Amino acid sequence: MSDFNDNNLNEKKNEIHSQDNQEHTSSAPPNPPQSDPYKTTGGNTGTDWQFSQQNSYNQYNPKTGWNNGRTDYSANYKANYTNNAGDTQGQQKADEEYKWNFAEYDNTADNKKHGKKKRKGLVVFTAIVCSMFAIALIGMAGYGVWNIVQGNVFDKSGSSQNASVPEVGSPGLNINDVPKPSETIAPDGSLTTKQIAAKVQPSVVGVVVYAAADANNQFFGGSGAIQTNEGSGIIMSADGYIITNAHVVEGASGIKVVLYNGEEYEAKLVGRDDNTDLAVIKIAANNLTAAEFGDSKQLQVGEDVIAIGNPGGLEFASSVTKGIISGVNRPIKSSDAGYTMNCIQTDAAINPGNSGGALVNTFGQVIGINSSKIAATQYEGLGFAIPISEAKPIIDDLIANGRVTGRVKLGITGREIDETLARYNNVPTGFMVFNTEPGSDIEKKGVVAGDIITKIDGKDLTSLGDLRDYLKDFKSGDKVTLTVFRRTSGKRDSTFEVVISLLADTGEDIAAQQIVPQQKQSNNANNFFSFLQ
Repeated sequence: MSDFNDNNLNEKKNEIHSQDNQEHTSSAPPNPPQSDPYKTTGGNTGTDWQFSQQNSYNQYNPKTGWNNGRTDYSANYKANYTNNAGDTQGQQKADEEYKWNFAEYDNTADNKKHGKKKRKGLVVFTAIVCSMFAIALIGMAGYGVWNIVQGNVFDKSGSSQNASVPEVGSPGLNINDVPKPSETIAPDGSLTTKQIAAKVQPSVVGVVVYAAADANNQFFGGSGAIQTNEGSGIIMSADGYIITNAHVVEGASGIKVVLYNGEEYEAKLVGRDDNTDLAVIKIAANNLTAAEFGDSKQLQVGEDVIAIGNPGGLEFASSVTKGIISGVNRPIKSSDAGYTMNCIQTDAAINPGNSGGALVNTFGQVIGINSSKIAATQYEGLGFAIPISEAKPIIDDLIANGRVTGRVKLGITGREIDETLARYNNVPTGFMVFNTEPGSDIEKKGVVAGDIITKIDGKDLTSLGDLRDYLKDFKSGDKVTLTVFRRTSGKRDSTFEVVISLLADTGEDIAAQQIVPQQKQSNNANNFFSFLQ
C-alpha cells in the first residue's frame, strides 16, 4: 500500500467520480433517504455509496439497498471493493478512500463536540445568572421584612410614614415627618396634652383693661383713657359670660376681650369679689366655645395639669404650660382683709398675664382659675389656682346680684399671729389689726391699728380660717363680742372687750386704700407692730 499526499488524494477522488459518471449513468440508485452535502461515489463494479453528515454514514448496495451506520459503511465499502474487484488495487483503493472519508468524519465529530461544549457553557452561564437573580430576590425580601419589624412601613402613596425626602441642597440631614397622631382617647377618657390644648384654647381669652388717665398719663392735652393691665379669662357660657380675676379688672373704666380667633369685643363688668380675687365680665356675642368645668374636689396630688393663658399679655396669647398637682387645700390669704381660700398648688408656670386663665385636668376640664396675685412670687415653680368648686358659689352670686351676698365682715384689715410668732414676741395668738374701715362700728368702738383680736364671742382665734368659719353663719347687722389685746409703748399691756355690728361683705377690697405707711400709723402701733408689718 503506497502513501498518498493531498494532491494524489484529490486526483484519486476526481478519477472515481469520473468513472462513476461514465459507467453508471443508466443505473443510478434510488434517491437516498435524505440529501447529503458530502457525497462520494466510487467502485469499479457498479456499486454506489454515499456518506451523510446527518447523524450517520449512508451507503447504497444494489443487492441490499441503503444501509446506515458507520460500522456498516466500512464493512460494506471494503467488501465491495475487495470482492468485486478481486485485486489488491481495489483493496488499496478502498482503504485509501475509507481513510479519507473517516478523517472527514472525525472533523465533523469534533465540530459536534465543540457545539456541545458551547451549549454546555451557555447552560452554565444561564444557571449563574439565575442564581444571582434568586439571591437578589431573597435579599430584597429580607430587607422588606426587616423594615416591617422596625416599623418603617410604607403607605399607599409610596412614601414612608415617618421620613421625608431631604430638602434640595441639604448636606445629608434627613428631616422626619411627625407620626400621624392618634385621634383615639385613652380607655379612662384622658386626653393627650395636644388634645387638651386643642379643646380648651378656644375657651381662653385675652382681657385688656383701660383706666382714666391721670395727670401724668394724659393724651391730647388732658383727658382720655390708657391701657393699664392685661390678663386672661375663661368663657363660661356660649352667650358671653367670662370668668377672670378681680385684680385684672381693678380700676377699669373700659374692658376689651380678644377671642382665640382674634375677634375683639367690648366687655362690661358684671361683678367682682376682691376677697376671693374673682370677677365676671360679659360680651355681646353668641355661639362662643364655652369651657367644660370639672370637680376640683376630686383632684389628687400628682395628677397632670396644664395652665393656659396669656403670660406677659397678648404677645404670648394662649400659651400652654404643663405641671402636676403639687398640693390641694392650701390655705392662701387672698386679700389683706384676712380672707383665705383653700387653693390648688401647682408647679405649672403661672406668670403675670396668666391671671384669670385656666388650670385644666387630663380630661380637658377646667378645675381651677389661675391667679398670679396669690402666687408665691419669691419662689420658682410655686403657683396657685382658685378651685372651681369654691369659686362656683361666688361666681353664681356675682352673676345673679353683681356682688357676693350673705357674707359679713368686721371691717378691718390685718394678719394672723400664729403660736410661733406669738411666743417669740410674748403676745397672744389671734388676728392683728392693720386698719379699720372708715365709718365702721369697730372703728367707732375704738379698735386701732396694732390691736390683736384674741377671741370672738369667747372663742379663741388661732387662724384666719377660724374667723371666717365663725362669721359665715351671720348676717349684716348681727353683733359679736371681741376680746382685744393692746400693747402701748411705755404702758402696761391691756386686754378689753367690745361689742360691734357686722358689715355686709360686698367683696370690695379696701385694703389698698386703707393700708397706711408705717410712719403714719396710729400712735398705738408699737415696734412689735412695725416688725410684723
